[in-house]
Amino acid sequence: MKVMQKAESLLAHANDEAKLMEMRKKAAEDAEFEEEAPYEDL
Repeated sequence: MKVMQKAESLLAHANDEAKLMEMRKKAAEDAEFEEEAPYEDL
């Protein structure tokens, strides 16, 4: 039973890591996009 809980805990952690990586990747893409397209309405 403990092994199962540990496995689920590791899996949840891996999921969080994957989400963080996705968010970082998206943030990086958004930053690149903003550099390419400066704000014209300011």
